[in-house]
Parts: sequence; structure tokens; C-alpha cells
Amino acid sequence: MFGAIVGIFIVATIIAAFFMWLGAKLARVENATFVKSILAALAAAAITWIVSLIFSLVPVAGTIVGFVIGLILTIFAIKAIYATTFGKAVLVWVFHIIAEIIAVIIGILTFAGALFAVGGGIEGM
Repeated sequence: MFGAIVGIFIVATIIAAFFMWLGAKLARVENATFVKSILAALAAAAITWIVSLIFSLVPVAGTIVGFVIGLILTIFAIKAIYATTFGKAVLVWVFHIIAEIIAVIIGILTFAGALFAVGGGIEGM
């Protein structure tokens, strides 16, 4: 189970890095390398996890405040890693969100496929 989680994390990071690299190229960020994209994807994931952990402890408003603070910190991390403008960093972040949606879909399909393989499909329920 742990290996599957690590595998999904690696695939999600590679997908996020690819889309961030693509977004950086489309935004015409200078010196946008795939290595910088991997660093930006890892930074975005770390910021999201840490901010979510901290603000999930605050009832109701914590989720919204955590999202906004996480968003701002992630964009500034992207800005710093790529050494670019705020506007270009926002565009790279948009591509990061697209990648995260794709990664979640892949994760759901993988999990659902595993459930069907182990449980014998709907008939096994």
C-alpha cells in the first residue's frame, strides 16, 4: 500500500512538473527547465500540505483562509524558483492546477481499478 502511495506521488509530481514546464514555456519564462519545474511542483505540494495541516485545525474559516494563504505562498514560490514576474507565476500555477486535476483523476481510476480487481467488481459487493 505504501509503495502505491509513493508511486502515485511520483506520477503526480512528474505530471505537475510537465504541466508547469509547459505553462512556463507558454508564459515565456526565461530559463524554464524541467528541473525547475520539478522543484516548483515539489514546493507547491509541500506548501499545500503544510498550510492545509495548519489551517485545517481552525473550524469553518480555516479551509478558506488556508486555501488563500497556500495559493499566495505557492505563487511566490513559483515566482522565486523560476525568477519571473508575478503574472507569469500565476500562469504557471494555472497549469499546475490542471496537472493536479489530471493526477487526481489518475489516482481515482487507479484506486477504483484496484478495488474492482480485488473485489471482483460490483458483483463482489
